[in-house]
Order: sequence, then C-alpha cells, then structure tokens
Amino acid sequence: MRIGERTKDAIYITALFILTIIFFEQMIFHNKILLLRDTFCDYVPWRNFARESIRNGVMPLWNPYSSLGQPFIAFPQTAVFYPLNLMFYTLPIITALRWFIVLHIFLAGVFMYILMRHWNVVRIAAFVSAIVFMFNGMIISRLEFLTIISTIVWVPLLFYLLDSAIEKRSLWYGCITGITMSIQILAGHSQTFYYVYLSLGLYWIAMIMLNAFATKDIKSILKPLFILPLATIVAVTLSMIQLLPALELTGLSFRAENFNPQMQDASLHPFHLFTFLIPYLFGIPGYMNVFWGITLAEFWMGSFYVGIFSLILSFLAMIVSFFHKRCKMLNAYSCNNGCANNFKLTAFFSALTILLILLASGIYTPVYSVFYAYIPFFDKFRWPSRIMEMAVFSLTIVAGIGTHYFFSIIQNTKNIHGKGTDSCLRLVLKILVISDAIIIILFLLGLFIPTKILPLITEYINTINFETIPTSLETRYSQMIMGYMYMLIFLNAGIILFILGITRMINYKTIHVLIPLIIVSDLFFMFKDLNYYSNADVYESKPDRINYFESDKDLFRVGSLYGKSQQILYGLRDESAFLWAKSVLIGETSLSNHIFKILGGGELKINTHMEFMNFLTAISNSSNKIRNNILKVLNVKYTIVSEDMSKRVDYNLFNKAIILKYDKHFLRIFVVGKATVLNNKDEIFGKLSSEGFDPFSEIIVESRNVDVKDLSSAGKEIKYEIKKIDYSPNKINIDIELDNNGFLVLSDTYYPGWKAHIDDKETVIYKTDYILRSIFLEKGTHNVEFVYDPVSFKIGYITTLSTLFILFVFGILKYYKPVSKRIYLLSHGNN
Repeated sequence: MRIGERTKDAIYITALFILTIIFFEQMIFHNKILLLRDTFCDYVPWRNFARESIRNGVMPLWNPYSSLGQPFIAFPQTAVFYPLNLMFYTLPIITALRWFIVLHIFLAGVFMYILMRHWNVVRIAAFVSAIVFMFNGMIISRLEFLTIISTIVWVPLLFYLLDSAIEKRSLWYGCITGITMSIQILAGHSQTFYYVYLSLGLYWIAMIMLNAFATKDIKSILKPLFILPLATIVAVTLSMIQLLPALELTGLSFRAENFNPQMQDASLHPFHLFTFLIPYLFGIPGYMNVFWGITLAEFWMGSFYVGIFSLILSFLAMIVSFFHKRCKMLNAYSCNNGCANNFKLTAFFSALTILLILLASGIYTPVYSVFYAYIPFFDKFRWPSRIMEMAVFSLTIVAGIGTHYFFSIIQNTKNIHGKGTDSCLRLVLKILVISDAIIIILFLLGLFIPTKILPLITEYINTINFETIPTSLETRYSQMIMGYMYMLIFLNAGIILFILGITRMINYKTIHVLIPLIIVSDLFFMFKDLNYYSNADVYESKPDRINYFESDKDLFRVGSLYGKSQQILYGLRDESAFLWAKSVLIGETSLSNHIFKILGGGELKINTHMEFMNFLTAISNSSNKIRNNILKVLNVKYTIVSEDMSKRVDYNLFNKAIILKYDKHFLRIFVVGKATVLNNKDEIFGKLSSEGFDPFSEIIVESRNVDVKDLSSAGKEIKYEIKKIDYSPNKINIDIELDNNGFLVLSDTYYPGWKAHIDDKETVIYKTDYILRSIFLEKGTHNVEFVYDPVSFKIGYITTLSTLFILFVFGILKYYKPVSKRIYLLSHGNN
C-alpha cells in the first residue's frame, strides 16, 4: 500500500517526538527534573508566584517580597501572558516544568521541519534540520533560561509565515506573522527577540529585492513592502499588555543608561569559533570555573556546536550554491520538485551566519561598532555573543539544504555523472580530506610533543574571569586532547559516510538511516548529559531556615550577604548546594514562601534600588551604626551572614551561614514629624550617612511641586497607634490614629503607578529617603490605602484586547467570504 504524503510527514514528526522523549528520558521515565541555576533560583519561583496570584483571582502586578517591592508583570522574564505558561497555572509546578521543556524542544523540531518542507527540500533533509535545531549546543546549554528557549523555538515558524506572506502577497499572512511575533515578545526574552527581528528584517529586505530584480514589476512588490510593517504593528499592539509596563520599568532601570559602551561583556573571541568543532575545547561547565573561556564568563555564551556532519553538509550546500555553474547538473536535479530557491536561501543564510558571527564578536571586529552606533536599540543589550543563537539557526537551514543536495547526488548518480558534477564533488572531497589531514597532524603533534605545544596556548587557556581554577594546566590540556580526539572520530566517520554516499557503495535506504543516526549520535553524545537531573523534591523542599522565618508572624524583611551569589551555582551537580542557596535566600528562591527581602533576582532592576544598595554597601565600611539604622528603617529584622566574615562569600559555597537578629527592628509603617527637602542624589546620600541624622524621627523628601516644609510638624514627637494592617501584593490597607500632623512612611519602593488614599481621598505620595514612600497625615484617625494601579498596564491591556477584537473580526470576514461564495455556488448549481 502506498503511503500518503501527509502520512510520511507524520512519520517524521513522530520520530522527532520519540527523539525528544529519548533525550529527556530521565525526566519522563525516572521522575527526575533538570536542576539548573536560573531555573531554580528565578524562573520556577516566578511561575509559582504568578500561578498563586492567578488562582486567587489577583493580577500579579507587583511583587512585594523582593528588593523592597518591585513590579512583577513589568519584568519581561516573568512572562505572565505567554500562552504556553498556562501549563504552570494548571498543572503541578514540577510536572509543568518537565513538559514545558519537552514540548518546546519538540516544537523547535516541528517548526523547523515545516519551514524546510515549505522550501521544498526532501523530507529527510527537513528531518535533519529539525534534529540539529532541536539538540544543538545553543539550545541545550540554554535550557536553564526558560524565556530564551520559549522565544527561540518560534523562529522557524516565524520565517515560514513571513515567507508565505511574501510569496502569496497576503496581508492576512502578515497578520498571522505578527501574532507569532507577539507570542515571542510575550515569551519574555527581549534580547533574543530583537536578534530574531533583525534577522527577519534582513530576510524580508533580501526577498523583496530579489523579487524586484526577477520580475522588474514594481506592483508585484508593493504588497510585500507592507507585510513586515503590518506584522510589527500587530505584534506590538497585541503585546502591549506586557510591553508598556516593561518599557516603563526599562526607563527606570539601570539599562536606561549606556552601561557597556566598550562592548566588553562576553564578546565572542575568535578562538571560540573552534568550538564549532570541539564543544568542550575550553572545558566542561561547572563549579569553580571548570570552564576557562577566554573572554566568556560562562560556557553557554560560547556553545553553538551543531555536529561535525552537519558542518560537512553545510559546506556542501555552500560549495554547490557558490559554484553553481560548475554544479549546474546537481542544481537541476536537486530542484526538480520546484526548489529553485535553494541557491538564494543558501546564499542568504550563509551570509547571515557570517554577519551574525562578526556581530557576536563584539570588540574583536569593527562590524559590531557600526551596528552599535547606528541600529536602533542595538546598544541596549549586553552579551554580544548571544547573537550566535540566530547564527546557529541560519547554519541549521544551510545544513538542511546541504542534506537535500547530498540525497540528490545519491538518487541521481547516473544522471548527474559528468564533468561539472564530478569537479564539484571533487572540490568538496579535496577540501574535506586536506582539512582532515591537517587536523590529524595537529592532533598528533599535540599528543606526542605536548611540551612544544603547551606553552603556545598557555596564555589563552589561563585567561579567565575568576581568581582561581582548581583544575591543573596539565589536566585541562588532556581534556582538550580528548575533545580533539572525539572530534576526529566524528569527522572521519562523516567523511567516510559522505564518500560512501556519493559513490553509492551503500544503498539509498541505508544512507537514509545512517545520516540522521550519525548526527543524533554526535549531538546526544555531546549534550544529553550536559545538564544535571535531580530528584523532583529539591524544588519543593523547605530548609529549616525558611521554616524559622515563616514561624515569625511579624511583618519584616531579611537581608543576606549571599544575595549576589547566584553565579556560583552554574554547572553544579550537587542538590545540597541548591538547598543551601534556598536557605540563604539567593535569587527569588524564597518568593514562594512569602519572605520579604531587601534584594531579589532578575536583571532588570530599578536603578534607584541599585544605587541605594551600593550606597548601603559603601557606608558599611565606615559606620556600622549608620548602616544598621538604615537597615532598620528598611524593616530588616534578620540578616544572613557568613560565620567567618574573613572568608569570601562567593567562593566558600558551603561555609556555614548564620542569622543575625536585630534587637529592635523598625516597623514597615511608621510616622515621623520632620521632613527635609532635598532633590540631589549626592546631598540625599550625604545626609543619610551623616552622624547627626536620625532616620527614625526625620525623613528626606524629594519634591519640586509642593512645599513639604510647611506640612511638617517641626520635628515634634508624634504618638500614633496602627490599629490594622492588611498587606497584599497590589494593595495595602492601614487604620491609624495619631496625635499630631506627620508623615506616614511605608518602607516599600517608590514607583510610578502606586496611588494613596486617605479616607477615600487621593493624596500625594512623596519619594522618601531616595527609595521609599511617604504621605502627609493630619492628626486624628484615618484609613489609609496604597493601591498599585499603573496606567501603563491599563493602556496595555485595553490595546491588547482591542487588537484581539480587530483580528477576530478580520479573521471572520476573511473566512466568511470564501465560505459564503462556496455556499452560493453550490445552491445555484443545485438549482
């Protein structure tokens, strides 16, 4: 029985699903879960907080537990509105995390398969592209960053939709492209989306120009000219519910400034390109910097291995396309199903790969400086090496086209045999064999005369961003030689397979199985055990220190000297280390336990908070009394410190931590009678750190519109009683009685969107002590309410809902026309 076309596609997609299950078999069959730094410290706690809020019928606008309070939805990586995060809101957290990862890797393969079939490559070639895109080093090394994964997997679908829109000259497909782009935006990783959009824009421009040259008809390119702008408008307006609060936060964060003008943070050193051949050339990621990259602080920044045979196939595609006259017979037979775009696609994505590598190199090439200076928003992102995410995607497409050419050679050996094709294949083989010989000679030199080679590379494998490496130089060198040997094995296996294929020494069906097998073997061997799997209860366990804080029913905050120690968890394979991290409140690990802290996780931090914490660190070296007073004003009751303060916190991971308890901690809400107006940061910090300043009886207010001095009580002592406090994330309700006029201080972060009401009448919130909030109260009994009601969110969700409605109506009309026409024709035909 002949198998149908759709059935064949279904078989390949089923194979992708089976490969995904095999890759993650520890999670699926052994009840394990990936234990990764940022997943553990940030992403799971964020998903837990959103889950709890949504299940309680509360929009998680504000996170009161971290960094004296900070926006929640506005922080993009919380990704509250990303559609597939619905799994976290409906399933148990660990189950949701497990299937979230599995589903996204599977979708990466499915979307890539769809894209390559859209470009009419043979199914086995589309299957190869899908495998490489699913399991390459860039994807697998970034599994700890849920937002990166959930952004990047949509890229093939986005290119498929945009290309379809251009090909069909369809504005409706442009709208669908915009909907997919909005999903990427809501996924929460702005930098990844930016590089995706940049690549997509270059593709759009290239296709329009090629169509214009081919048709020489201006009218034929008018509609395509509007497709990407239309898709952008749809994406932006549909994502406004997330974008507007995020833009507001970005403007108030440290990223509002050009914080990295030298582009030195994680630029891709040219030597790291060798990791295309040997992924662990600079070591295996793990604790105490077992990875010794030249300029990259972390392994995943330079991880983009796609497999040796994938590189051979990519090379074949480039040779065939760029020497297309010499290979014209091969081109003709490989395109007999209408894939006339192979040359264009290979040329574009090869050029794009090279451009993206140059951009990823940052300070090492002048190209990045040009983009940094002239391309909008390009200077807002650090880590230039992250651009390699799109370079890997581009290379995956080229590898798929190379696979298509390879199978065309195998299927049509007799037909395409001739001078042109033979010279083309000889060129490929010649380059492969010469390269292999050079690599083998270098390997033998390194293996047998290491004393001559080692001094040449010492400078580079010792260049690091940390103070010590426990692994000896000799051990590191032997690891490099071992990685080199693995590369040689896969390289020569690939060359042999290539020769056997083009000479038809093995049959077509066998080669059909061997090519995916060698690529899967390579990628699984390198990356299947890259990440650590732990028992699932690590995420849900509660250390004794957390229980201790929960037993204290006061309203208080906790300080911790370990707040910035998240970095040292990278690559660790020790569950006790992660439990320790939770016990000392690293990142957002305590968010699910509702413990208030003065520090928190995430990168998009409010600038005033960072400046205040830096100020607090600075004065701790000069006056513990002033520092402790300020901590008390911040409602700090406990501080977690190292038992031996002479040791460095970051490198003594399991050094015993202890809890310091303040004998008297100030309440979260208090009243003072004196206010001083200062509007200069240096003056404010100067007064806060002065010996004569008493933060318990006087506040510093920033105000340019109201004469605060006239509102104060000239420093009189005020007696007051707080009768009730209802403290929830988005709303704080207080009943208070005081015997004189004064300022009610709430030691929470001052941030736009908060409104205050006194007895149901709105009042002014003053920015206090550079970072806190206060309002003026007259003597008497009052009900005070603070409500977080940001205008940015209101405008955002109205815009998003309006866009959804417009798209729904547009879709109905688009569907109604052909259906009504078909009904009309059928009814008149029957008559």
